[in-house]
Amino acid sequence: MNSYIALNPEQLESIKRTKGKLLVVGGPGTGKTEVALFKIAHLIEKKSVDPGSILTLTFSRNGAKFLRDRVTTLIKNSYFEIPIQTFQS
Repeated sequence: MNSYIALNPEQLESIKRTKGKLLVVGGPGTGKTEVALFKIAHLIEKKSVDPGSILTLTFSRNGAKFLRDRVTTLIKNSYFEIPIQTFQS
């Protein structure tokens, strides 16, 4: 998995937290998408979570495509399918 260097301590804590619910709130450009992407990679690579059990929702088809593309670059040997869809789907 790529380095966490660009993330702040709160973002790192969000990525590594596996107990309970988690809400990531922030304005545009604050790293919410990066946290989601690294969280998915962390769950799959470090916690052995089945990729098919991770549902990721976004508001637009472009956003879903972006997330799919980024997840496949973050996770080596990503031959599996992660459900990344729009809310409308």
